[in-house]
Amino acid sequence: MGVRALVSHWQELIKYVKPNVIISFGFCGELSSSPPGKLFLSSQFVPLLENNSFRAVEQPLTLEILEFSSMYGITLAMSISTPVFISKHHVLKLITPSPPSQKKKTIDTSSVIIDMESVILANLAVRDKIPILSLRASTDAYDEDIPFDVETLLDEGGFVSIRKALYMLKEDPWLISSFMHFWKVSSRAARNLANVLERLINLPFRLETPRIMTSK
Repeated sequence: MGVRALVSHWQELIKYVKPNVIISFGFCGELSSSPPGKLFLSSQFVPLLENNSFRAVEQPLTLEILEFSSMYGITLAMSISTPVFISKHHVLKLITPSPPSQKKKTIDTSSVIIDMESVILANLAVRDKIPILSLRASTDAYDEDIPFDVETLLDEGGFVSIRKALYMLKEDPWLISSFMHFWKVSSRAARNLANVLERLINLPFRLETPRIMTSK
């Protein structure tokens, strides 16, 4: 589901479903390199740039969740949400200290993932005091940026529009190879997600509500 669709349906979700926990799942990019389909569970959600709209959020995890993650080889991660068209190289420059002597906390990029909506969703969860889990499967490594804006392919319901995809390919036929590549890696990532998500949903756990991260 795209960011716009997610935000527009949030209040209906809270009002009618009354969830005890929000489990967001989907694909992500990495700031390191690992096989497509690697799974990540985010416990921290950080905006790319500090602003007044979105804050960094932390979701406390239970022992059951930690043991589950270890059992299925899921890496605990920090999510940074950014539009797809911002390159990972640029993201890396923004979050890592330069020069190295600068007094700034070093970030382990092997546990940092990039998506489009986790930070927004986490801030909504904080506001409405609902625990949140974000399960992601990687589709692109640090040296592999998606050469098109996924948001422009979504319809009003947040799903990929075939019509919009065909129009994009008509305008730029060179994207066909990229479409085929990401279709293949997304299929693998989706299988991994489905396998673990089914087990996660049936896992008995109770989470604390998320909280705004404070600077140390």
